[in-house]
Amino acid sequence: MAIFIMNGKTFLTTYIKEDPKKVLKTQFVIVSSTIRKLGKKCWDRQIINANANLYPSQSLIMEYDDYKHDKNYEAEYYNQLDNSRALLATLIKYVVDENYTVVILCGKKESKYNYLNLIKKYVLDEFGFPIYDYKKFKEGKERIVQVDNYEITHRCNKVLKKAAKRKKEKMLSTEKGRKQYFSSMSKSELKKELKKRDLYYPDMSKSEMIDMLETFV
Repeated sequence: MAIFIMNGKTFLTTYIKEDPKKVLKTQFVIVSSTIRKLGKKCWDRQIINANANLYPSQSLIMEYDDYKHDKNYEAEYYNQLDNSRALLATLIKYVVDENYTVVILCGKKESKYNYLNLIKKYVLDEFGFPIYDYKKFKEGKERIVQVDNYEITHRCNKVLKKAAKRKKEKMLSTEKGRKQYFSSMSKSELKKELKKRDLYYPDMSKSEMIDMLETFV
């Protein structure tokens, strides 16, 4: 399967009019200020709202007007995407591991901001993974290419490992965060964490393990 970019017009006039089974097996990622996530609860897992992560910041949109050719706009949006590498890595792994289709969707008028094309370029540069413009794909202007899934997965895992480490460090830096972090761990994970710090003793309950880690970490 693959990741496609498209705007709302292509989605309504082309994509949803094709095989219904294909639509039901698609993970939609909304990156739009005009498209809303509405409908039944059963669609919740099939639709991700990624505005906070991938939609260009308001200051970025206001500061520039040549969204297709201005290299400063591209560089600043790339800086924004750097903060969403874990999300992009997760989407790529989902496609590679689960053989699913992902559609990144923007509004028709938002196409002028060129950010979906920049996401496409960024992902190819950073992960070696091609994203396709669905309209161009249907017109035969873009074709699915073979990729090295092993190398791509390796790059994604590296990004996700770093993100998990940063998240852990951030949570452990506050009392509230430590409580949340240790409470989310399984008993075996807590035991491993305690042994690493030479704080474990036999027959500890889970609550005792959490208390011990909160006290000494």
